[in-house]
Amino acid sequence: MMALAVIPAGCVRQPAGSGEPPRAIVRLDCALADPASGLDSLEQSAFAAWMEMNGIPSATQADRAVYAASAPVRVFQPDVDSLLAPLDSVERILGHALAAYGDSLLRLMAVVSPYNQSVCFHRGGGYVFIALNHYLGRDYAGYAGRFPAYMLHRKDLRRLPSDVMETVMASVSPEQIRPGATFLNRMLYSGALAYCVLQTMPEGTPESVVLGLTDSQWQWCVDNEERLWRSLIERQLLYSSDPAVADRLLRPAPASPLLGPSAPGQAACFIGLRVVQAFAGKYSGKATPGYLLSPEFYNSDSSLIQSQYNPRNGQQR
Repeated sequence: MMALAVIPAGCVRQPAGSGEPPRAIVRLDCALADPASGLDSLEQSAFAAWMEMNGIPSATQADRAVYAASAPVRVFQPDVDSLLAPLDSVERILGHALAAYGDSLLRLMAVVSPYNQSVCFHRGGGYVFIALNHYLGRDYAGYAGRFPAYMLHRKDLRRLPSDVMETVMASVSPEQIRPGATFLNRMLYSGALAYCVLQTMPEGTPESVVLGLTDSQWQWCVDNEERLWRSLIERQLLYSSDPAVADRLLRPAPASPLLGPSAPGQAACFIGLRVVQAFAGKYSGKATPGYLLSPEFYNSDSSLIQSQYNPRNGQQR
């Protein structure tokens, strides 16, 4: 079993393009699409891990032929090859991000996947599988009818590095919500995850990309931050223990009607990030993935009190 790097004490953001060498994304999708070609040892091992994650305990030549002939590969592989821009810029960002996170062992493997999950992590083998067919752009005709309109802006190559880092961090430090947890606890975990991902991204990476919001949705949240916070309090949502409240406010959705008629989906994730940023501003020494992604932080209601978060007209004070 591959050992994962220890969660680092802290992450330092640097200008884009500085420092670490690119982290290569191995085009396993291309190798698997041609059953007649051979696989090297890395590709064969990764293929076995991919099959295992999909509930198939083998990775034979016959399995490979089935993969190559599957509908997703037949439909998407030609467009992945012809429409995707070169991955050099993405690999540079991932080189920076994984170095900032302190992990030099993870191996990035491109696939074409029939599933809705764009990135998945095989922790035992240290493989991160990236479904390139999920990054063909919001206007890609093949997405019509397959994904709701409010999800299409996520199908952009700009999202790939933060998707990878979010998947890795959430796998290494999964949410461990206490019994009777409140919406606040879940929002703190969501905000902590976004904050930690953002710290690994090059300086200048838009918060909107990491949060999965469009630029206009993010700007709406900035302009209405105080109103969003007041809605959470006045509607008694902050300390609600109803799991459905968290699902409706933190998962991707076309809107957040619980927070107001104009609030975009996942607006509460924006508030979660703001609370964690306020906490980090007060306690920079504790603002590490090891602490923020631990139950000690997000299961404690005192974390909000310690943050002294209090927005006014889109600003923290």
